[in-house]
Amino acid sequence: MAWTLQLLNDDTTLDINDGTNYSARSLTAPVPPRRMATGGANLYRHGSDVQERVFQNRTVTVTLRINGTSQDNLISNINSINGLLERASEYVTNGTGSQVKLRRKWESATNQLDFYVLDGALQIGDEFSTVHATNDIIATATLTLLCEPFAYGAQETIENYVADPGFEVSGTALADWTQNHTGNGTSARDTSVYKDGKGSLKLVMTASDDDEIIERHQTLADVDAGEVWSFQCWVRVDALSDCKVVMGLDYNTGTDVVAETTTVNAASFVKLTANNITVPGSVTSMVLRLRLEATDDSATGTVYIDNVIAILGSAVPSAWASSHSLGNHNDESAQASSNWIDIHDVGGDVPALLQVKVAEAQDHTNFWAGARHAGRQYDSLMLEGEDGTASTIAHATASIIESNTTASNSAYSGGSARVSQLLNNSGTPTPAADTNFLHSFTMATPPRGTFRVLVAVAARNGQGDSSTQPMARRDFAWGMSYTYGGFTLLDDTSPDVTSFVYAGATTDKTLTANSLSDFEILDLGTITIPPVASPDNQTEAALVLKIFNHWKGSRIFQLNQEIQWYTDSVFLMPIDFGGNYTSKADASDVVLLDSMSAAKGLYLLDASNVVQSFPSNQLGRSPEAHPDGTRIYVLAQGYNDGGGLQGDQYTAADTFTVSVTYRPRFLHVMGA
Repeated sequence: MAWTLQLLNDDTTLDINDGTNYSARSLTAPVPPRRMATGGANLYRHGSDVQERVFQNRTVTVTLRINGTSQDNLISNINSINGLLERASEYVTNGTGSQVKLRRKWESATNQLDFYVLDGALQIGDEFSTVHATNDIIATATLTLLCEPFAYGAQETIENYVADPGFEVSGTALADWTQNHTGNGTSARDTSVYKDGKGSLKLVMTASDDDEIIERHQTLADVDAGEVWSFQCWVRVDALSDCKVVMGLDYNTGTDVVAETTTVNAASFVKLTANNITVPGSVTSMVLRLRLEATDDSATGTVYIDNVIAILGSAVPSAWASSHSLGNHNDESAQASSNWIDIHDVGGDVPALLQVKVAEAQDHTNFWAGARHAGRQYDSLMLEGEDGTASTIAHATASIIESNTTASNSAYSGGSARVSQLLNNSGTPTPAADTNFLHSFTMATPPRGTFRVLVAVAARNGQGDSSTQPMARRDFAWGMSYTYGGFTLLDDTSPDVTSFVYAGATTDKTLTANSLSDFEILDLGTITIPPVASPDNQTEAALVLKIFNHWKGSRIFQLNQEIQWYTDSVFLMPIDFGGNYTSKADASDVVLLDSMSAAKGLYLLDASNVVQSFPSNQLGRSPEAHPDGTRIYVLAQGYNDGGGLQGDQYTAADTFTVSVTYRPRFLHVMGA
């Protein structure tokens, strides 16, 4: 069987299985050995715990026949290999030149694989030690290469322009997809059949006449004449009678480009693809349509559609990512309020390397990111403030009235926020200190992992008899506790306020009467779920996450004066599968989460993708993409008008644009 085997860098490509100068007889690339850290071994248990594992470098061996048309040509062919081996060593040791790779592709395989070469040696057979090589041929040569542990697939970049392309937005299902029914039937989000995730689009046609349709569609933004686009969706066709499944593209000029099928295959999802579509002249918009279309009277059909993609490019990538448009919160009302991007089908058998570029539509100075993989990918991590059960657990002065309510505002996550209030209804100015409100969020099936607890908050000084009476922002604080079964982190009745985050800890600002500070994200610390060991085959306990509002001050309350804590949302930012935080010196910098480069971490770029810095204050590591799926979350806050509690402002309506570049990795060397 013919197969491709090349030794190459950016400057030179040497085909070592061309059949003329070189013939590869065999290639062996055994799985590299593991290096593991273990612990917990003692005389009272068997074995020990594997705490961490990494793979050592891989040795790849190729046996070759080297040919020459003359002795000089034979020597030249030998030196060509040795020269690239020297380039490999130079790149590894001092960064000179470019990375040397061994590229392999079986004749009938879909994809090629690259081994990154660190060093190597070419050993010539015994015949070369004689005065003359027989017929100018080296019958046996062994090329031994020290390579990185994994083989790499081709690098691809994905930026999907479809909103809610995986039909995962559940709060307002199909909010980004407009309904168009001229025939009889339904279109709805389905949670029983899907390719990936938790949802799909289900189209059902019943007894419709010729040319009638059941459809969902959306308009794609930023379309220009002459651009090259590609489109794809996955469909599972359960039944069709006198109708067809269509992925259609309508231009404002009336032109229709389609991919369609009439094949019933209820067992699996298959692709509908339209690659390399050039946008005609005079086109300023186009509409992507997913529909069942009747081809005769009395048409019926059922189809599930998932993982839609529209990209600027000549072909759809092998992997899939959800929409490039993200919001700064996650109330599941539409794509614009989803702060995550899903990645699927990256290939490989170990996590793929990633470069995730996050361009922020607004200026931000603080940025958080985190990843969830596989079975944990779709856990709910957002808690709305108004959903917490509120109570007062302590107060210092009887004349102060405590209350909890909900404030509605379209700018808030979920449209509402929880408000806790202290009010002086006494005729005598009264100090109030060490008052605590408690908001309890019960998670019957809590997500497992390690998280940073990020709370979007604000403070307000209400009107009193003296309109000039200020309140200091540093007197407002938020804290956290939790219970898990019978385990309690902090005493609810007397919490450890020294662990609380005081809103004005760095800068003491004032709130004049009736003033409401801008919302800000406060980091309340880290929580591990479950917080204690959990036995096998038993019912998991519910976790109750508790958010405290605390008044530290001893300010004088005037008659009818009130102060208020606003809690808009609580987000559990995952940090155990790749999470990162940084503050930015330039709010306009683009964030690059990079696990692909040698120096992994968070980089800052300008709008032209020119590297600005590798922040020294970053915390965490950048995420990778798991073969079974990955979800990456982002949150940010920034300068804006500097009205936050500590000068930073969080705005739930802010947006991001995200692109994903991935490189699949293989531990076991596969052909596809």
